[in-house]
Amino acid sequence: MKSILLLCPFLAGLLIGLLITDLPFFNVVKDVRIGELGNILLALTVALFIPFAIAPWIDKRRYLKNFLIEELNELLTSVKRIQDKLRLCCESKKIDKSDKVSINLLFIESDHKIDSVKQQFNKIFRRQTADLFSRLNDEYNRYWKTVTGGDLMNENFKINISFIIETNNKFSCFGLLVKEGIHLINNL
Repeated sequence: MKSILLLCPFLAGLLIGLLITDLPFFNVVKDVRIGELGNILLALTVALFIPFAIAPWIDKRRYLKNFLIEELNELLTSVKRIQDKLRLCCESKKIDKSDKVSINLLFIESDHKIDSVKQQFNKIFRRQTADLFSRLNDEYNRYWKTVTGGDLMNENFKINISFIIETNNKFSCFGLLVKEGIHLINNL
């Protein structure tokens, strides 16, 4: 069976050769220079190589970049929900136990998101994103400490505008770093 498949291109070439030499309406130049043949083979190679080898590689790389960007956007959205919850508590001028539990649960969700980002960075662009993830993790931890490291979890804590301004500053630093990460990934 394999020998028949190997013989088919040879027979097809032989048939084409006979048709070209025997039919009068084909005018073929008999003397082809080696340079011209090389140009034709190079053009065919490039024409076949680009769509079948390079294009899928570029598409795969773009898919991976979009995936990482989506992960970063989800992380930012998750942390933004914490800041929004704090802002709502400040506007109502009270924070009760259920609000504190919600904030802790939102932080747990954000912790899972940042772990997911770390895993994806390590799998896809480890060298290029190591510094970015380290800075991103440090900034997230600063935000977390600002929110939960003070008196927020005390029973008598009164939420005020200065607390919101401080957490908003930390959140803004984190958000800017996430956006910097998106630009970095796009440029890889």
